[in-house]
Amino acid sequence: MSTLASQPRVPFPASRRGRWEMPSQPDGSPFVRMKPSHRVMVLGFFLVYALSAGVLALLTAAPAAELVIPSLFLFIGVRMLPLIVYRSDYGWFHPLVLAAMLSVVHLAKEFPAYAFGLQYHVALMQYTPDQLGELVSWKLVLMALGLLAYYVGFRFAPRFPIPSLEFRPASNLRLKVPAVVLFSTLVFMIYLQGKGGLAAHVLSWGRGRGVSLAGDFYWFQLTSLATSACLIWFAVDRRAAWSPLFWMCFVAALCTQFLGSGSRGGIIYTLVIIVLVWMLRERKLAPTRMAMVGVMGMILLAVLGNLRNSTWQGSVDWSTLTDFSVKHAVGTRATGEIVSRRTVADGALPILAYVPGRVPHLYGASYLAALAAPVPRKFWPGKPGLVGGQVGRTFFGVRAGVPATAVGEAYWNFNIPGVLFAFAAFGVFHWWLSRVFLAYGREPLMMLMYIMVIWNAIEPSSDAVVGGLMSLMPLVVLGVAFGILRLKRY
Repeated sequence: MSTLASQPRVPFPASRRGRWEMPSQPDGSPFVRMKPSHRVMVLGFFLVYALSAGVLALLTAAPAAELVIPSLFLFIGVRMLPLIVYRSDYGWFHPLVLAAMLSVVHLAKEFPAYAFGLQYHVALMQYTPDQLGELVSWKLVLMALGLLAYYVGFRFAPRFPIPSLEFRPASNLRLKVPAVVLFSTLVFMIYLQGKGGLAAHVLSWGRGRGVSLAGDFYWFQLTSLATSACLIWFAVDRRAAWSPLFWMCFVAALCTQFLGSGSRGGIIYTLVIIVLVWMLRERKLAPTRMAMVGVMGMILLAVLGNLRNSTWQGSVDWSTLTDFSVKHAVGTRATGEIVSRRTVADGALPILAYVPGRVPHLYGASYLAALAAPVPRKFWPGKPGLVGGQVGRTFFGVRAGVPATAVGEAYWNFNIPGVLFAFAAFGVFHWWLSRVFLAYGREPLMMLMYIMVIWNAIEPSSDAVVGGLMSLMPLVVLGVAFGILRLKRY
C-alpha cells in the first residue's frame, strides 16, 4: 500500500500520448492550499449572506423573522467553523472545507425563505406564514446540531483501515474509451427498442419519470459507463481536452445520458466534475471556468426543461432544443423549480410538521432502501422505496420524488437522535475518505473518484449513499478493465 510520503513526483510512467507531471506541492497540502486572503473572502461571503438575509427580513417584516434570523446566524456560524478554526493541512478540497463551500449552492436556493419568509408551502397549505417561519427556524437549528455532531464524528473517528490499491500507467485510452462509448450507445439503442423508439420513450416522461423509468436501473448503469469512461480519460490524460475524439465521445455520452433518464442535473454535474478534477489535478483555482459552467447550466436547464415539459402535453416538441433566449434561461422557468425545492416545496418542512404526530417514524426504512437499491424488485417485491418517493407520496400526494434533505430524512427515521447519529456517522466517513485521499491523492484516477464521491455524498442522506455508490462503482470497474487500477488484499 502506497503512502503519501512514498509517492513519486511523477504518479505513473509517462505514456506516449498522456505524458504529464504532477505539479509541485510547495505548501505540502494535497487538498490545494487555501490562501489566507481567500479564506477571509469566503468567511466574508457567509457573513454578508447572513447580514443581507437579516436586513431584508427586518425591512420586509418577514414572518417569524425573530426566530428565523437568529437560527440562520447560528447555522452560518457553525457552518463557518472549519474556516475559522483552520489548520495548515486543510485546503479547498478537504472534506470539512469543501462541504462548507458546496453548501453555498443550497444557501442560494434558500435565501428567499430567510429574507422574505414563506407565504405558503405546497404540502402545508393550512399553515400560516408565521407557522412556516417557525418550521424554517426549527430546521436551521437541527441543521446546526447536525453539523456539530458531524464535526465531533470527524474529530473522534475510529481509525478504520484504508483499502490497499495499486495504480498503473494508462494506455490506449484512445481505443478503450470509444469502445465503451460505442457499447453504451448500443445498449441504449436496445433499450429504446423495448420502449417503442426514442419518441415513445421521451413521451413517457410526461407520465412522471419515476413511473415511466421504474425498473430501468440496470439499463442506466450500463449506458452511464460512457460518461464514466470519458471522465477517466480526462483525469488521467492531460492532453485529452485537446483531442477532438475525446469531445466527440464526451458529447455522445452526455446525449445518451440525458435521453436515457431525462435528468438535466446529470449533465451539469458532469461538467462541474470535469472542472473540479482539473482544479485538483493542476492545483489551481478556476473561477472563470466555474462561471462558464454556471451559465451553461442555466442554458441547459431552460432548453432541456422545455423539451421535458412538452411531454406533459402529449407530444414531444423537438423544436424547443433550438428555441432559446437568454431572458428565458435566467427566468422563472429555469430557476423557479430549483428554488422551490428548498423553499415552497421543501420536503423537510412537512416532515418536521407531521412527524411523529400524524406520520410515524420510518425507523431506518429509508436507509435500508438505499442499501437495497441494487436488488431488483422482482426478487424483493416488498422492498422499501427511496425516501424521495416516500416524501412525494406521503406529504405531497404526487408520484414524483421530492428530496427530503439529510435533516428531514434523519428526523423522519429517528427524530433528533437520528439527526445527531446520522451526521456523526457522516463525519466518521469523511475522515476515512480524507485518509484514503492522503494515501493516494497524487493518482489522477483517485482524484476523480474522490471528487465524485464527496460531491455526491455531501450530506448524510440515503440519496447521497446511492449517488456515491452509483458514481464510484463504474469508475472502479472501468479502472480495473482499463488496467489503471488494481485491487489488492490487505
